Amino acid sequence: MVRRRQRIERQVARRREVSTARERRDAGRKIARAIRGWHITRVRKVTLVQSACRRWLAGRLVVKIRIRLARAERAMLRWRQTCNLLRQWRASEQVQAAWRGYKTRCLLLKDAERRERVQKRVEAIVTRYLARVERAKQTAAAERIKRVWRSYSRARLLETQYSSVLTIQRVWRGARARKAVRIYRDASSRRVDFEYDLETVDESDFIDDDLFVTDRIQERRVADFGHGRRTSAKDYGRLRAKLHEGELGRFWVTARGCDRRTSREDTGAERSPFAREKADLWALVPEKSGPIGRALRPNFDDPDDRLCLVYSCVNDPSAPSSIDTLYALKLLDEGLRIGAKGDKVTAEGLSYVAREAGDKLASYAMLVKEKADASFVDESWVNPAPATWSGRGI
Repeated sequence: MVRRRQRIERQVARRREVSTARERRDAGRKIARAIRGWHITRVRKVTLVQSACRRWLAGRLVVKIRIRLARAERAMLRWRQTCNLLRQWRASEQVQAAWRGYKTRCLLLKDAERRERVQKRVEAIVTRYLARVERAKQTAAAERIKRVWRSYSRARLLETQYSSVLTIQRVWRGARARKAVRIYRDASSRRVDFEYDLETVDESDFIDDDLFVTDRIQERRVADFGHGRRTSAKDYGRLRAKLHEGELGRFWVTARGCDRRTSREDTGAERSPFAREKADLWALVPEKSGPIGRALRPNFDDPDDRLCLVYSCVNDPSAPSSIDTLYALKLLDEGLRIGAKGDKVTAEGLSYVAREAGDKLASYAMLVKEKADASFVDESWVNPAPATWSGRGI
């Protein structure tokens, strides 16, 4: 009995669930039909409004098109009228031109003899004018050729005189240098412990071998440049390589130490023999410190002021005493570098620069021997020359 009752209860529960689901399904269908009806009604209303709006917009567009069409018709009418007027003007101008041409031809035919005389006269005038112009051109060309030839002749004469003077000076200086070196070596070999009196020899002829080997520079310069043979780019490169060897290659490091040894606490650095008495253009260059110094610039009114500024730096009294020698060696190195590249350099110019470098080396050597203090020691000073430039220290 209990099982039967439970089965009946389950059947009743299933029937209730089925009836509940059927009621929900019917309710959903009713709701869907109502929503579809509401949506269809809404769509119909919207369609009605859209059709009315399209009719109104179409009416406005038709009105605008009609207005534009009327304007285009009026513009076309004006354009046609303008074209007709222009054609009439052109036709009238052509008629006038044809009439004037006809009248002119009639007058020219009547005046043919007079025009022929005038033509001959004009041709004669033009012929004489062209002849005068051609004669003037020939005269100017002849004067220009004469002037160029005179300039060329004077230049050749000056070049010959200058090369002759340079040859004479080179031979004389070479002989004087060889004589001075021979006298110095003989005296050194005879009197080892006795200091040779340098006042009897011109200081520009040689330099002491303990500091710089400028006698070798003189011998190389005389051998390479003095005999007038043609020097190749390899020769310039070889001479430049020799310039960076030995004592000359270490001159920067040596000069920095010598400048330090020749300086005094009371008077400062020793002046170069080639320095001026007072600073002029270099003193006008502003310092880089401070806001005013950064805003100031040198006033270069003349193109040569920059070159004057560089020479003022080299010859400034406050500059180190070795700056003239360094500058001369730099000029010689730059000239040899240009020659090694194959560019045009003259043996006379390089010989002059080499002589100047030798003279300044001799003057600097004499200055160091007279002014340097061998007992001076400064533990805190470090040579500013880089390690690649023959190391640090004095």
